Amino acid sequence: TEGQSTCLPAEPGEYVPTPGWLKEPKKCMPGETSGSEATSCAPCQSGSYAKDSGSPSCKLASEGHYVSDNDRTEEIPCDEGYYSPGSGARECAKCPLGTYAKSKKAARCEPARPGWYVDEEGASEPKECERGTYTSDEGQSSCLPATPGSFVPSDGASKQEECARG
Repeated sequence: TEGQSTCLPAEPGEYVPTPGWLKEPKKCMPGETSGSEATSCAPCQSGSYAKDSGSPSCKLASEGHYVSDNDRTEEIPCDEGYYSPGSGARECAKCPLGTYAKSKKAARCEPARPGWYVDEEGASEPKECERGTYTSDEGQSSCLPATPGSFVPSDGASKQEECARG
């Protein structure tokens, strides 16, 4: 403005493109931010986003979410079978064998309970052990067959039973 003795600095989320700029500072685009007195904006760091133009800072993706390096304007929930345990994720990880994530936005994967198993990565549901097989521990990727002299009478069993002698 005419008659000023000093220039006003651009605030975080804004920038002044050239020295002697006489207009209001420009706002950074969504997905970008700047420090104070900036002459340009920079993309949000990997795993963080700025939803609005002129954002003074970028937010880290929250647990159960990620921010794509191709679009740093929003956080995206992890799909079923995937998880993100902390903040600032660039992608969601597949649930490992023996575990699953039934819903979106999972911060962790659940282990299959005894009598159930998960035999693939990225699963959203456990599978029940069939009659004749069992799992006694949680987090298993397969069921065990009944050993000689034992049997498993039902689906979803967590133990085998000894055959009657005779």
